[in-house]
Amino acid sequence: MSQRQQAWERVQAVLSRAGDSKTVQSNAKSEQVALAATAGGEPVTHRRGRSLQPSRTTDSAASPRRRHSSVPVLRKPAAAWEAASAGTLALSGQVTICEASTVRNADSLRHYREYDQKIRLWAQKNGRSLNLDQVELSLLDFQDTMLVEGRKACDAERAVAATVHHVVGLSKKDMKRVAKALKGFRKRRPSHSRNPLPEDLACGIAAAGFLLNFVELGRRALIQFFLKLRPGESATIMEKDIHAPCGEPGSGLEFWSLTVAPFEDLAPSKTQTFDDCVIAREPAFMAQVLQPLRGSGRTAFVFQESGKTISRQPKLVTAPIQEENAVQYMLPHGGASRMLLLNPRASRQLQISLLRATAGK
Repeated sequence: MSQRQQAWERVQAVLSRAGDSKTVQSNAKSEQVALAATAGGEPVTHRRGRSLQPSRTTDSAASPRRRHSSVPVLRKPAAAWEAASAGTLALSGQVTICEASTVRNADSLRHYREYDQKIRLWAQKNGRSLNLDQVELSLLDFQDTMLVEGRKACDAERAVAATVHHVVGLSKKDMKRVAKALKGFRKRRPSHSRNPLPEDLACGIAAAGFLLNFVELGRRALIQFFLKLRPGESATIMEKDIHAPCGEPGSGLEFWSLTVAPFEDLAPSKTQTFDDCVIAREPAFMAQVLQPLRGSGRTAFVFQESGKTISRQPKLVTAPIQEENAVQYMLPHGGASRMLLLNPRASRQLQISLLRATAGK
């Protein structure tokens, strides 16, 4: 038996046991002891001191899970602050509640806060002003500073977006020089295409995630590769979006599937479409990956890890497989490349059908 087959047998064994929360927790404890024995220290914990436990269980008696959403939950202190501040923010020259609500994605808000702090620190250090009449000149010089420091074009775009979001009355359309500078920034720092990740490495990342007790990371890697989902799309999958087989073999309905950007959520996909159905035709073990995630079909996210945990785990997983430059966006690209190599004729037929469908538009 080859080494790869042995690894996959271990992965499938972990998947079959992942549905039982008690089994997963006992395995987590034993794996922590093993990791601690090899490291010569205490059981592996997060920075906050929490032991590495599986983040998802199907036990209804389990403790309430921490939810993360693209729309943050309105806490009581925030509601009280809004009630006290409503009707006075615009008069005092601050961003109103409705203006701040134009960006509700938690990751985008975090990036905006980070870049707004960087710009304000730079302006304070260099004696620059971020008032409405001087902010464009400050942004132009800040972009030059970022270019000299070797930053990417996406960093410059986020800096401009953060400033537009936080400065009252500022519009990107009115800053023509900033738009021109961004165009020059992209030419000086062109974006590089992300190389597709081969199937062996994608499976290695998933296997390493399962063996290190990062169960959610392993499942996300398989879903992103074989179902070709973007990282943001996989993070927002809910239990109700996963559909069990509902037909006999040969009917085309005998496979597990999931829906991307359901219409009832009123949040289109990146391509501005709704109800995109992804069918898990192959490989066969994808049924074992999706089945435990469906649960009872509730309106709850299937992946409950926080953003910081998700960003830390891939670095720990890619080190054992000696592919430290691998990023999540390489997974769907690799899955699409795999499909093209396995069935180039079907891909060509799909391209012809799309050209014919869009010819009259």
